[in-house]
Amino acid sequence: MKGLDLKLINGLIKIKETSGNNAKEDLLKENDSPEFKQILKYLYDTQYVFGLSTKKIDKKVSVELKKDCESILEVFQYLEENNTGTDFDIYVVQNFINKFDEQYKDTLKELFCKKLKIGVTEKTLEKIYPNDFKKFEIMAGEPYFDRIDALVKEVPDIIVTHKFDGQRVLIRVDGNEVKMFSRNGKLYTGLKDLEKEVSMLPDGVYDGELLKLIDGSIIDISKMPENSLCRKVYCPKNAEELFSETASIVNSKDEDKKDIAVFLFDMIPLENFDNKIQYDVPTEVRKAKLETILSMFKFQYVKYANILYAGKFDQTLIKKMLDEMILLGQEGLMINYSNASYEFKRTNNLVKVKQVYTADVKIIGFEEGTGRNKGKLGALLVKTPQGVEVKVGSGLTDNDREEVWKKQAGYIGCICEIAFTTPSTSKDSDLYNLRFPRFVRWRPTKDEENWEEFDKLIEQSLKGKV
Repeated sequence: MKGLDLKLINGLIKIKETSGNNAKEDLLKENDSPEFKQILKYLYDTQYVFGLSTKKIDKKVSVELKKDCESILEVFQYLEENNTGTDFDIYVVQNFINKFDEQYKDTLKELFCKKLKIGVTEKTLEKIYPNDFKKFEIMAGEPYFDRIDALVKEVPDIIVTHKFDGQRVLIRVDGNEVKMFSRNGKLYTGLKDLEKEVSMLPDGVYDGELLKLIDGSIIDISKMPENSLCRKVYCPKNAEELFSETASIVNSKDEDKKDIAVFLFDMIPLENFDNKIQYDVPTEVRKAKLETILSMFKFQYVKYANILYAGKFDQTLIKKMLDEMILLGQEGLMINYSNASYEFKRTNNLVKVKQVYTADVKIIGFEEGTGRNKGKLGALLVKTPQGVEVKVGSGLTDNDREEVWKKQAGYIGCICEIAFTTPSTSKDSDLYNLRFPRFVRWRPTKDEENWEEFDKLIEQSLKGKV
């Protein structure tokens, strides 16, 4: 197998060292063997997690050889089943790499750690190998203020739920096998308590949000009216605090991550998820079925995302509900079209409603883009009043990216308007950062920054009002 392995490695190196997208695509077409495509899957597919890093792979270990692999694919197959990064696993990889000449060792290390960069994007792989590569996509919504005119005109039947601020998760249940994927297709691991409960659910894929499980509520629910949203939503802390605490646990390296629950709001069949086929069952039917299923169990860590409103779209009502959610320290609402299908893409049939703030900011620098934006502007660099540097990449048009990148000197110091949600701090800093910053428009008539809304939010936060 070593001859085949050398051919595969040299194919990857040649693509890496070749300039130009067209030339790289031609090389991909030449290297269309099943073995080469499978290696690219291991390298690019985020569902494969091997528990290795370049630091780990250089570690000196003193253990017995668990398996003597004879090919690159055999190593990957071993790592599929043994992906915890133990010394035994490290030695299996080291033993295989040491069979090769020095010129290939760094490439193999990067390959098994999923760090090898050959200058090819997932989109390119989909284009060249359409039957073998499919991007991991889930249903995502459009901003409310981009859809409000259409909603007012259509007055559709809608279902409103809490816009959770945690970690999006797709849970695939097939028999006793449970896999939990992030919105980007990466596997969540270590959620043992949650995994035990979801394994009891019928086969299918469940869409929801991971959140740290905390008792209580921001306010005393007993003193609130029966129809108050606080009686229907999970709000033990401000959204940004809960997000930070949830992410800290979920993204940790702990083998047994405690106190994480999932709030489920949708479900689809395995076949639709695995093949990314639109599921043409209305939202209201899917949610009703999900609620019925969950009512059959007494789970501690699996929750149903309550419906806060069902009926015709009403702009005044949505405004009132959003105001109440903000008072509860929550991010906002989700509007689902009642008769919509589940689509594996960003869709107009799902709308996210959240409080948005703005600031006029001064551009201090630029960052080059990657992928389709390589050689163009990737993000504008701005700085908050506290001195935190922020990258603003969303909201820019293709023309913006080309124009600014070509004429950078002319844009330094220019003022533009950006939008953001409630600022937050990290566990390692007391400085406030912008959440979800987005470019709105250029402000050619202004020459000074305006962080008034940001400063007001920080002041309120320090007083415990946000």
